[in-house]
Amino acid sequence: VVAAGDGNVVAATSNLTGSVWDGRVFGLTANGTVEAEILVECGMADLCAIGEGQFLAACDDGMVRVIHSGGAMIISGGHNGVVNAVSVSGTTGATAGTDRGIQFYDLEKHSAEPARFEGHCDSVNSVDWSGSNSLLSASSDGTVCVWDARNRPICKSVIAIHVGSVAHVAAFCKSGERVLVGTEKHELLCYDIRSSTALPVWGELGLRGPVRKLKPSPHNSALCAAATDAPSVLIVNVDSGKMERVLTHHRDFVRALSWDKQVPGRLYTGSWDKSVAEVRVG
Repeated sequence: VVAAGDGNVVAATSNLTGSVWDGRVFGLTANGTVEAEILVECGMADLCAIGEGQFLAACDDGMVRVIHSGGAMIISGGHNGVVNAVSVSGTTGATAGTDRGIQFYDLEKHSAEPARFEGHCDSVNSVDWSGSNSLLSASSDGTVCVWDARNRPICKSVIAIHVGSVAHVAAFCKSGERVLVGTEKHELLCYDIRSSTALPVWGELGLRGPVRKLKPSPHNSALCAAATDAPSVLIVNVDSGKMERVLTHHRDFVRALSWDKQVPGRLYTGSWDKSVAEVRVG
């Protein structure tokens, strides 16, 4: 899900029809009415906004697509496997793939081949930008890395954090000073990347399910939303690790989060229970 302003939401869905996955992107109004529906010929793992009315989709067929009112357009080049995640900074889109690669797309030149970088030895599960030069990646090889991407596709490792198990997701918080990580062992870990120690600042262990998505609040740098398989949505204090709220309004895995940048505290959540919900976080 992506908050689209004025209470509207864009939601990407995946459905298994027989042995084939297909996807649809829905434009939902503030009252829940479907305003638009775009068919995509494959499932989608992630979606993020590019600009007004345009979105970047991570697709199960290895391709990256631009979604707009006219349909879904494939960008030149692709991964040799499922695209797990997308993240956009300015006119550059970064993607994470099961083929162990990170690819960089010029969103102003859709016909240009993406630049490719391989810094992990297993599936890359998430990517996240801090500014236009620092890229964060989480991998099934058990590492979370911060890369200096100024000379992409040649990326220099700034820090590598070994979390000891599959890292499902990682996100920058506190203006890029801290990193939150969700692991296969049902852990939520916080690291200060300015520190010389590789130990977490705090760790929330023994969660009821693994964290799959992380979204820091654009209005309160101390808060981050975490989507879990419990299913639940956790509102976490990044400074202390305190669980400010635990939301259990979904009936199946929660796999999507998006804060409304216009309205402080408004959070949208998406789940495998085929619903999108709006919650208010004070």
